[in-house]
Amino acid sequence: MLYQCLRKSITCELHAKVSVNQTRYYLTIPGPTPQDPVTKCRDGICFLKAIIDETYTNTLNNAAVARSNLATLGQYMKKLDDSNILSFNKYVKENVQELAAAGETTTDLLVNLLNGYREAKDKPFRVFVTRTEDDWLFRRITLANDGLALMELTSNYYQDHVKRGLWLKPDETTETILALKALQQQHGLYRRNPGNKTTRSDSRSKKQDKDWKTKPPRKGESTTKSVTIQGKVYVYHWCPHHRKWTIHPPKDCLLKKKEAEKGKKEKATANTDGTPTLKAMTAAFQEAILGESGLDTPFPS
Repeated sequence: MLYQCLRKSITCELHAKVSVNQTRYYLTIPGPTPQDPVTKCRDGICFLKAIIDETYTNTLNNAAVARSNLATLGQYMKKLDDSNILSFNKYVKENVQELAAAGETTTDLLVNLLNGYREAKDKPFRVFVTRTEDDWLFRRITLANDGLALMELTSNYYQDHVKRGLWLKPDETTETILALKALQQQHGLYRRNPGNKTTRSDSRSKKQDKDWKTKPPRKGESTTKSVTIQGKVYVYHWCPHHRKWTIHPPKDCLLKKKEAEKGKKEKATANTDGTPTLKAMTAAFQEAILGESGLDTPFPS
């Protein structure tokens, strides 16, 4: 009778787990004499012991998982795309109930809750949580250790801001950044990297330059040609100094003027046999010493 009562009062899932090892509650009863057949019966007391063992072990495992979940609420909040506070609080309550089912409690639930709320994606909500924490630490408000009062505050805040359309609403700075990123993606713009690093657009334009700008004209061909770029016509000249097609004519090439000035300077600072003069060597020596020593005044003459 006890077995039948217990069997009808448990779920099919629990009965399937207990029935894996039926020797725990099946008893073998011998007959009055050795010649009589052996009788097997299901004992209610042993069946109750098997149920307790199964449920208690399962409860302990769930309690260990629940304690771990409550200690990592910040990671769980990061997984919520919309930082839904109602879903977060429901998750917390379910894990607290798992602890209570095993006869256990948690003493650091408030701290774990605050750690989880601080990982929410809504910036004003994080400010609200910080202000609430300060009020709690300085005893301006009282929060129970079970976390229900804090969860009620955060749930009311979330529901109010969702109704007003303020939840996860970006501020002006964030909107500006998002608009710039969208503009960059739309037009394929790339920021120039510091340190004169080559960007993707620079690399593409340089490759296009190599395709025709560095190809010299053949013998007898004109050293001037018109090129259409993005609907506009540009006149290019072959510059023998740059060794490529340029906008400026060869006579206006600055590289030619720099080479000429450099040649004059070297000629003025050289002796008749081509060796540097004493004045040129002194200036070069002073420049090298000043550069290494960090001095800002030249040597006396």
